[in-house]
Amino acid sequence: MKTLLRTAGSALLMALLLPLGAQAQSEMMITWTGVPGEFESTIRADTLADGSQAHDVYILEKGRVYFMLESLDINDSVVIKGQAYGDGETPATVQALPKPDGAYGTTQWPGSFFEVYGDAATFRLEDVLLNGALADESNLVFSTLTARGDNQMIEMENVVMANFNWNMQSFGNDTSFDINNTVGKDYPSYVNGIFFGGFVWGGGGWMGSFKDLSVTNSSVMNCWCNAIVISTHAEQALVDHVSFVNIAAGAFFHRGTNNLTVRNSLFYNSMLWRHSTRWDAILWGDDIAQGPLGVMNLASQVAADSATIANGREYDHLNRNITWHNNAWANDSVVRDNWDSYPATWSWDGTDADGNAITLSDTTMYTADEISVWVGQLGQDLMAADPSITEYNNVETTDDLALDDIYTSMMLDRIWDFRDNENHDRYTDVWWKFQADGEKVTVQWPMHEDLSYSMSSPAATASTTGGPVGDPRWSGASGVDTEEESVLPEAVTLHQNYPNPFNPTTEITFSLADRSAVRLTVYNVLGQVVRTLTNDVMLPGTHSFTWDGKNAMGNAVPSGVYMYSLNTGNQVLTKKMTLIK
Repeated sequence: MKTLLRTAGSALLMALLLPLGAQAQSEMMITWTGVPGEFESTIRADTLADGSQAHDVYILEKGRVYFMLESLDINDSVVIKGQAYGDGETPATVQALPKPDGAYGTTQWPGSFFEVYGDAATFRLEDVLLNGALADESNLVFSTLTARGDNQMIEMENVVMANFNWNMQSFGNDTSFDINNTVGKDYPSYVNGIFFGGFVWGGGGWMGSFKDLSVTNSSVMNCWCNAIVISTHAEQALVDHVSFVNIAAGAFFHRGTNNLTVRNSLFYNSMLWRHSTRWDAILWGDDIAQGPLGVMNLASQVAADSATIANGREYDHLNRNITWHNNAWANDSVVRDNWDSYPATWSWDGTDADGNAITLSDTTMYTADEISVWVGQLGQDLMAADPSITEYNNVETTDDLALDDIYTSMMLDRIWDFRDNENHDRYTDVWWKFQADGEKVTVQWPMHEDLSYSMSSPAATASTTGGPVGDPRWSGASGVDTEEESVLPEAVTLHQNYPNPFNPTTEITFSLADRSAVRLTVYNVLGQVVRTLTNDVMLPGTHSFTWDGKNAMGNAVPSGVYMYSLNTGNQVLTKKMTLIK
């Protein structure tokens, strides 16, 4: 399976790929005065004669709230970071405030704090709290940032985003996201709406395309749609040590997510909507009719059309390269009890296409136990048809998350308020969310939410290292190494597979010194091709693929010695491995 391994040299790699001018680190402190708009106006005014930014790094004071009146357009490579803060201190905060005419100034739909336009620009946010709630309680800003140019890199390190429908989305081509140690929370969803809002969206469809996507050591909680939407595919995508908690429509968009590895992550109440009624089957086609989707929600993907191929967003819907391993999941008693409380049928007044009054109805199709599965029947059928979709070492964990049940209960109640008649009758504004301190437009600090769990639960030993899964901030465990301590590989290296001998799966790892066309192939002792694991152009760094002991037709191969060969065009390296049963 294709994976993107986040190595200690990954940040260095991105620096090598950036234009030389983008590597400068001239800094400017934006001194807080309390004047609304000083944040974005200072950055706009800080330009050279050619219009480019005079500084590369803009620093915000910790413990201060910078009120932002309108979107900030980003055309060059820029870093916005807060001063480092410690226990008892609050991070530098950017919050929305309406202009004198009463509206927040956004440049174009959907409306973001940051609009990133510059082609090949890198935009980095670090050590900041971003609050989309307008300080006068009039409304919310829709999203944190929108990538609109081509070949951009969006980076986040130690960022908290609250009170946005969306956090990040790509409307440009070949956008890369590198998100680490970051939290998305307090998603409101729009009034009378459902299934629109999440952590990071893109990867084709009506949005822009993804190149590389990496989300590590992070949390997404109380989210109203899919947390991560890869509409068709990314070239490479990794989700590692992430906690997905109280997600309405599922952690991932079920039709996309190609070229994705998900590991060491926690999925707790990750499909609150339930996806289990006759109305769902109408809305989602035959997906629901084949059975509950499960936590690892997957659905069939249509073949790429000519327009998709022409604009560089081609993908192979029969070779999706998806693997989920060493994750833990649970649906707690609050959720199960709510699902089991659904009536067998219910009805409401509606109208037909011509505006005539009619009675609409819905019917529950599955029980809570039938819904609470890791892989539903549809996902199992897809894995049987496409051997590049695999899952292993995923465990159901215990019902012991420390998060206050009220967060879950309020989301479930708002879901039913919409579900009973496709309309919100009781939750009629964006301020419905639970806030422990009762303050609607501020973000409580430290965060009231707690996603920790018992260290005696299955989740505590489910990771690839035998330790806890999920965002390490809640367990105190170490997560994905992101320090720039190592350098890129100096040569092409093919490592011995592990484990070896193996049954049923083994990892094959190799390193590249340069961007290379790569073909990784498994052969039998007669030299016949058993399976091609990848045939793609890959970036410098370390890459890993899983072979599940099956051939290209998805059939298990017999015990014996097999060869695996790495061909980079200029070099061919081969090693032996042994499958035992």
